Amino acid sequence: MKTFLLCAGAGTRLGQLTAETPKCLLDLHGRPLLYYLCRQLAQHGTTEFIINYTQGTTGEAIPTTMGKDFQGIPIRYSREPQRLGTAGSLRFAQALLTDENFIVHYGDILHFHNWASTLEKHRCTGATVTCVVHHRKGSNSILEITENGCVTQWLERPTPAQRQLSTSDCVSSSLFVCHQRLLPHIPVATACDLPKDIFPTLVRHHQIFADPLNGPRVAIDSPERYQQAQHLIQTTPPPTTTPATHQHAILS
Repeated sequence: MKTFLLCAGAGTRLGQLTAETPKCLLDLHGRPLLYYLCRQLAQHGTTEFIINYTQGTTGEAIPTTMGKDFQGIPIRYSREPQRLGTAGSLRFAQALLTDENFIVHYGDILHFHNWASTLEKHRCTGATVTCVVHHRKGSNSILEITENGCVTQWLERPTPAQRQLSTSDCVSSSLFVCHQRLLPHIPVATACDLPKDIFPTLVRHHQIFADPLNGPRVAIDSPERYQQAQHLIQTTPPPTTTPATHQHAILS
């Protein structure tokens, strides 16, 4: 299964940390963040990495740093003429996404999720998208989910009124398994976002299912979270394919 790593974000909230370095190459104990993402995904069966970046930005350093393969697994690059958003980037790279199913992974999310349960959930439900989720109040997303895991509502950047009306604290972990059926829903050559612009339609047609996060996670979107990521690398053993047996603290 291929994995698409979304690495074209500007990282402005990280200040000077990303003035000359893309978020995905931030140093974590002597190695770039992408190293840990690829290592974890390789443990769970990724057969090819596809990494996007925007031409003329700090992202130009990504191919130089990561090269053509990771521990024998090929890496291909999608060099975008401009930032296309999380959905537009997938449509731009459609020719590279040839597998029936593929993983979509934000390039600033450090985690130790075991993908086995998510891949099995995706297979059993026949979902267009299977989203890894966790529980947290006040996040950028609110998901309403049935007992069998079907997502019935997805509020992206909800208003205060929407937050008050919702009783759910389930949120997206920004880790997805996607079927090829997703791609035709994305307009061609248009900047657009998966949660904001594409997922609402899929939710209305009961095509998104959820699977619980089963390992520690931190979204590196601030200097404070960057320090949390440093700590997580120090305190978490390397990933294995053994299913997680307990819930870990969520750092985002």
